[in-house]
Amino acid sequence: MRTMTRKFEARRRFSLGSNHNMVVRLILVNAIVFTAISFIKVIYLLTGQAEGHFMGEVLPWLVLPAEPAQLLRHPWTLLSYMFVHISIWQLLGTAIWLWWFGDILQGLAGHRRILPLYLFGGLAGAVFFLAAYAVFPGLQATRTIADTAGIGAGASVIAIVAAATTLAPRYKVFPMLRGGIPLYVVAIIYVVLDVVGYQGRAPLSYLPALAGGAFLGFLFIRLLQRGHDPGAGLNRLLYRAGHLLDPQDRPQLRARKGGRAFYKQHVPPYRKSVRPSSGKVDELLDKINQSGYDSLSQEEKDILLRASRQDNETV
Repeated sequence: MRTMTRKFEARRRFSLGSNHNMVVRLILVNAIVFTAISFIKVIYLLTGQAEGHFMGEVLPWLVLPAEPAQLLRHPWTLLSYMFVHISIWQLLGTAIWLWWFGDILQGLAGHRRILPLYLFGGLAGAVFFLAAYAVFPGLQATRTIADTAGIGAGASVIAIVAAATTLAPRYKVFPMLRGGIPLYVVAIIYVVLDVVGYQGRAPLSYLPALAGGAFLGFLFIRLLQRGHDPGAGLNRLLYRAGHLLDPQDRPQLRARKGGRAFYKQHVPPYRKSVRPSSGKVDELLDKINQSGYDSLSQEEKDILLRASRQDNETV
């Protein structure tokens, strides 16, 4: 455990400009959405309209409704609701816990786990939320007016909390307190504070949403430990979408030879051996630092090997 702690602390950096700090990016997205919603709310108040008009005319376009008919009209709320916060305290709670547990998980498992966990946890929370209103009689009476305005990113955050705790339950935090506190203890404290913070909000629809997020976080790490990456498909899709207009990442036109794609021939095409740029080598080393050597493709491994040989020749 001490080795894990030292390894994590060496890689832990709080940087707004880092391309690999997905936790900070998610916090910024939540803050931007909150700012936009607050701006619209201020406009409503300045024009003399009551806050109830804002709650009834704007929020239904963003928060997830429990009524299936409303969900069919606003299907995008399955995703948008997990970024919507209606109070500054709700946003601060999300930001603090997301950064704290997310930063630990990002350091131990890599930044590529954070966004899939956040989105999948929010979706699992939405499914449990909707299922609760369809199954439990005590909730069905209020289904037409119920939504996730009070939940915000709760399901997404608890998914990351559950994932970090499942991955390293005895990871020590606050080492100055008699050697540190196990991560699972802090997770229990978070759950208690989270549930207590929701008290007084009727009905208790937040509990199924939080349960769904926690279950997803646990399942995600279990699958990851068995060699299956649940977020790999999403990460590939986002990578392709982000590099769609980048000329360096466009696939080369594949010439055909005898009706068969050239890239499938047993004899590889001639490649001129050029010295890899230092920027490319640094990028690959950073990828190893984030996801391990096995995450490199064979071509990327060859680039590192060629760079190492050329450095030895120049010594």
